[in-house]
Amino acid sequence: MFYYLENQGNIQNTSQDLHISIGATRYRLKRIQEISHLDLTSSKDFYEAHLALQILIFLDDIDIY
Repeated sequence: MFYYLENQGNIQNTSQDLHISIGATRYRLKRIQEISHLDLTSSKDFYEAHLALQILIFLDDIDIY
């Protein structure tokens, strides 16, 4: 999800960053949306997910880099 948000919702760039197929990327994003009850096509949900992820990175709760 981090790469999807950083790539501003571009699935092709996300799949390239993750080194997986576009189909696999779509499947993973679908599962994330089902589990989290987020609609990443909604600008509000997209923004909130990105903000939450940035806060977790800032607080060192997750390590992406």
